[in-house]
Amino acid sequence: MAVYTGQTCPVCSKKFRDEDDVVVCPICGAPHHRECYRELGHCAYEDKHGKQQSYKRPDESAYDGYASLRCSRCGTVNPAGHLFCQVCGNPLNEDQPQQKADAHVPQEPFYQMPYNPFVNPFGGVDPEELIDEIPAKDIALFVGESSFYFLPKFKEMQGRLKARTVNWASFFFQAYYFLYRKMYLWAAVIFVATTALSIPSLYAMTITYADVFGWSIGIENPQNVLNYLYTWQTACSVVSLALRIGLAFLFNPLYKNHVIGSVRRIKGQGYSENEYHAALAKKGGVSRLAVGIVLGALMVLSFVFVYLMTFLSM
Repeated sequence: MAVYTGQTCPVCSKKFRDEDDVVVCPICGAPHHRECYRELGHCAYEDKHGKQQSYKRPDESAYDGYASLRCSRCGTVNPAGHLFCQVCGNPLNEDQPQQKADAHVPQEPFYQMPYNPFVNPFGGVDPEELIDEIPAKDIALFVGESSFYFLPKFKEMQGRLKARTVNWASFFFQAYYFLYRKMYLWAAVIFVATTALSIPSLYAMTITYADVFGWSIGIENPQNVLNYLYTWQTACSVVSLALRIGLAFLFNPLYKNHVIGSVRRIKGQGYSENEYHAALAKKGGVSRLAVGIVLGALMVLSFVFVYLMTFLSM
């Protein structure tokens, strides 16, 4: 009987197999091989019936809070006694009895990885596997969202700066995606580059507005300047497209270097285990706030520009 597979017969001490003929004691429910029960003539626990020492099914035994716990969601093996997975925040053994508070064990998860029923947070990589000498579970905790995408890429690029795939988010969103992934220096550099490439377009738009509304901007022959700017605008568009393509190919290796370097710095700061994991989750992950602030600032500048254009045209 499959329900008893793996349990042990109390008479012969052999484990039950799927094909075994198993009978159970009508009083305590202890399983026996039919032949063993017949030979013994009674339940092996007969002298303990009605007492606390009577037979209990393995799943009714007391929870061992000091055994290593493997997360049912992401597969991480967590230290003994933990209530929540240190990587994804998933409760460990939800049916376990309430444990006494332990100052060394977080009573609530410090970080809850966004749940996706279709993917594993490690993307098929073993949580304990080392990527550039850093455990995959530490990298997953730092990366946070989309760790299932990045971990296999990082494993493939291990020990070298080489891109084999295209990151389309980087292609379409450029500096905003670097900002979202907390790569602030790269985001600033790309913002400067894209702004410089847009100068001919902005200047041409200003001259066009001046011609339409009759503003005086001190240009004797606006059309010649516009023709010159259109040439530069075309060249800048080509460079801008090349920049997008370059970022699409370079983002994954650049992000890998950012993640590995950041985890190593955090690891070297002498945190306790729980503080270390909390620091990974806090300093890693993504920043929607930074993207929102920049977009909000750009929106305000756009309104100011439109207002100035309208005011000058009156």
